[in-house]
Amino acid sequence: MPIAANLGALTLGTRLASAVTVSPETVSAPPPAPSPATPAAALPPPSVVTPPVLNIAPTIRPPLPITTMPPLVPPTPVVQAPVTALARGAIAQLNAEDPANVAEAIRTIRNQQLTAETLMDYLERKVRIGEVLGNRAAQWSDTTRTDFAGQNGAFQMPAGKTDVMDAIVSVAILNDRNLEADIRGENTKEITQDDLLQNRLVKWQWPPAGTVLAPPYVVVVAVDYREVATADSVVSSILDQLGVYQGFKLPKAIIQKL
Repeated sequence: MPIAANLGALTLGTRLASAVTVSPETVSAPPPAPSPATPAAALPPPSVVTPPVLNIAPTIRPPLPITTMPPLVPPTPVVQAPVTALARGAIAQLNAEDPANVAEAIRTIRNQQLTAETLMDYLERKVRIGEVLGNRAAQWSDTTRTDFAGQNGAFQMPAGKTDVMDAIVSVAILNDRNLEADIRGENTKEITQDDLLQNRLVKWQWPPAGTVLAPPYVVVVAVDYREVATADSVVSSILDQLGVYQGFKLPKAIIQKL
């Protein structure tokens, strides 16, 4: 029985196997092999285009003008006249002036409660002193003339009285507190070391005179230069011409006419 059973099973399996039929359509064929890619066509080399040569005449432009900047000119400084020349000019101007104008100048100064020593300081505060001292009143600018004689100026006086203005300036010059020192300084020559040894006055010494010294030693002295004959002569030539009128120094020649 076991053998018959196995045979039956085998027979059944054989029958099942024989009963299964496989149609060619149900069996999928393997995919075809890919065809090799067609190589791309070779591109031609780029062509070089040579531009045509144009025979165009160059344009000639006129050269640009070169603009040069003018050099900067510094403002002209006011040249200060030497005090010696100012003093001599003031004496000459007052001596040649109408005595009535000189007298009016003194009254105008006194009306401002000014003294001989404060007159120049007052002018320096009120006007452009360089222009006033260096020029006659008729040549002053309108601004300077207004500062000098305007309603709110240094002296309230008619603007047309330029001769009186000149007289006021001359009086201020001759009564400047530094007049003598300035004249002396202008006319004293430059001092050298030899001058201090030959023309000197000892003003101070250290150690004091009479001190017993053991060498080596140093003596310090302060000296005054005494050779001032030229400066003294110039100072005298100016100051000796002056007298005093109502507290102001004026040339003696004009004082006799007042």
